[in-house]
Amino acid sequence: MSRPKRGRSQSSPPVSDDEGSVGHRKKTAVDDEEEEDNKEGILEVFTQTLPEASQSLLHSTSNEDAAFLTLSPPVRSKLINDMVRYFIFMAGQKKAFTKRMAVESVLEDYRKQKIAGAIFESATKKLHDLYGWSVLSTPSFMLSSLPPKYKDLNYIINHLPPDTTGDHASALNERYDSGVNGFLIVVLCLIYNKGFVRSDTKRRNDFKWVKEESLYGWLNEIDGEIGEEVKKAKEVEVEGVGCVPNVLEDFVASNYLITEKIKTDNDFSGVYYAWGPRAALEVGRKQIIYYTANVLDQQPDPTMLQELEEGEEEEEEGEAEGEE
Repeated sequence: MSRPKRGRSQSSPPVSDDEGSVGHRKKTAVDDEEEEDNKEGILEVFTQTLPEASQSLLHSTSNEDAAFLTLSPPVRSKLINDMVRYFIFMAGQKKAFTKRMAVESVLEDYRKQKIAGAIFESATKKLHDLYGWSVLSTPSFMLSSLPPKYKDLNYIINHLPPDTTGDHASALNERYDSGVNGFLIVVLCLIYNKGFVRSDTKRRNDFKWVKEESLYGWLNEIDGEIGEEVKKAKEVEVEGVGCVPNVLEDFVASNYLITEKIKTDNDFSGVYYAWGPRAALEVGRKQIIYYTANVLDQQPDPTMLQELEEGEEEEEEGEAEGEE
């Protein structure tokens, strides 16, 4: 069966220089990787149709905007396009980034001119206008529970309208990595439905964790090929997925999952997994609730959905108060 054609929001054509250019730019290794990823549709893997509430990105200041306008149009265009290329590259690598990381990578000779906010905001808008992709930060509901290193990270997310025809879902199933994507959904479902809220940390905890031993045990019950403990699981290559411990490490590296090792004097000691920010932004709690209900041939739990809606309303109100 032929692969359905992708719309602009699903793949990434080259960035155009719409205000002129500063000479001809030589291709780099980054460009080559971008083009290869563009052919595969790097943000097709998950598209959140029921998005989580993300923090609002900070707007550029009037001083940054004024300083940016002192640059010539070709220079402004080059800097914006370089930032868009940086976004595309980070999306293709499934890497999160801070605003500071992006600025240090792109601005080079312009760092001292205090134009970072204007470039970042302009590039964010252009990325969305061209491809429909958004630059989103860690979801609001996670902030109080996450270790500090996750709180300022940004992610490139592709939000598509509901897939009423099933074309997008069909395209996902034809991808070479569809087995890994399906495995991720299973892991997220297990954590969300069977995990528990921890009380052993000074951080507020509003989302669920599962102990490593429990996770492997549940996965073994679902698929006997997966070892019921890490040591045994490392010895097996699961068809369509690979070595499960290695795949989980990849999920952690991409921030689909976060993990913490806890040391205590009792049985609570061990490695624990929870959802990471990327899982919330790309997949989302609502999508997992609907998926679980579909697997069980049931209707989604209205109480769970209501709790999420009430929480989102509180988060939006809090953000609105913070912006005033």
